[in-house]
This record gives sequence, structure tokens and C-alpha cells, in this order.
Amino acid sequence: LKEPKPLITTEQEHLINLARKLDLDGFADELEQQFFTPKLFNTMPFEKRLEHCLNAQDQMVSTRKFNNMFRSSKIKNKLSINCFKPEPARGIDAPLLKILLDCKYIQNGNNIIFSGKTGTGKTALSSAAGVEAMKKGYSTMFFRMNDLVTIIESKDKLALSRFKDRLRRIKLLILDDYGLSMYSDVVLSFLNDLANERYGLGSTIFTTQLTIESMLAPFAESPTRDAFADRMFRSTDMKFTLIGESFRGTVGELMGEQ
Repeated sequence: LKEPKPLITTEQEHLINLARKLDLDGFADELEQQFFTPKLFNTMPFEKRLEHCLNAQDQMVSTRKFNNMFRSSKIKNKLSINCFKPEPARGIDAPLLKILLDCKYIQNGNNIIFSGKTGTGKTALSSAAGVEAMKKGYSTMFFRMNDLVTIIESKDKLALSRFKDRLRRIKLLILDDYGLSMYSDVVLSFLNDLANERYGLGSTIFTTQLTIESMLAPFAESPTRDAFADRMFRSTDMKFTLIGESFRGTVGELMGEQ
């Protein structure tokens, strides 16, 4: 026969309800677990039991924060860097994965360029980098470059200023499929102003089919283009070329492999 579930006292129930009233659901869940399984916790020092409750609350707050950031980020999948295995032959080696995992490039305000043919994993890798950034509390936003261009060119001056102010506070900005077409002076001006305001405060990841040497090709020559390059494509920024055949439509992609 199963042991009957232990009953909790009125005082214990009051503590659980009080924790929930204070929006400490993680703390309350752990407290409830301790009260309902006394054999596991009765011999544990009070300080240790309290630590378990506080850790549970901290974990719940972190999870909520991540989920809120993920919903706002426009990233499609919660793919992590740990889903990737080093494949030096494709340009994905262990040092690169470590860079994306520890997120120190964001602390240092460095940018990253992923260059390569379509289907080589640029979008998946940059999205996973965004997930890792959000796990560490860094706000992240993902845009397909053509979608961002449409937004920039469709807003009036006031709305565009507000949009730029929103992006200015983002720690990691991911611009996917950069350079599929030429960009207007309006787009260049916006990107240059944004790069200036985020300089040293946030990082940008570009994915592109352009070669690393051709990152300015989508813009007409101008002093603004040179200023944009000086802020976004510096010698201290990181550049990686992914190689190999397209992964799209393969058995590996259908099976969810990276």
C-alpha cells in the first residue's frame, strides 16, 4: 500500500499562500515540496532548506525573464550552442562555439560576421548565439535584413526615432541575410546612427552570403558608408566563414541535427 500523503498544517499552508501572494511562486513550490515530503527535509538544517527555497525562486525568475526576452527577440527556435558539435571542415570549430557560449564578445562590444553560402548554418548558429545571450540576461533581437529595411523605410521620422531608441538598448542585435540587395541612403543613415549610439555598448551579429571583404557592397560609396564600416567592421571584430554543401533538405536537417 502507498503511504498516505502527509498533511500540512494550517501554519504551513499559510506560509505557502503568503509566498504566492508575494509572487514568490518558485519559493512557494519548493516550500510546499518540503512540507509534503518531510522525511527528505526534516534532518536538513534550516539554513539549507531556506537556500533551496531561494534557489528555486531565483531559477523561476531567470526562466520567466528568459521566456519574456525570447518572445520579444523574434528568434524562432530555442536552439542552444550545445546542440552544435565542432565541425572544423564546415568552419564550426570548438573555439568558435566557446565564444558564442560564454558571450564575452557582448561584454567587450565586439561584432561577429558569419559568411557563407545558403544553407551552411549561419542563421541557426546566430540564433543559438542569441539564445545563449538571453540565458545570460542580455536582451536580444533578430531581424531578417529585408524585414528591417521594410520597417525603416515605412516609418515616419518620429516613429523611426522611437524604433531606433528601442534598438539602441538591445545588447545583441542579429541581422540575418545581410546584403541580398542594395540598401538606400535612408537605411544606411539609420544603421550608421544606430551603430554610433550602440558603439561599445552592444554587439551585432551579421549573417551574409557576401564575402567578408564585400560587406560594404550593398551601399553606394559615401562618407556615411565609411563611418558605418569604421564602427561595425573593425579589425577587432570577429569574422567566420562557414563552408560546405547546403544543409537544407537533408536527412540531417529533417532529423533536427545541426
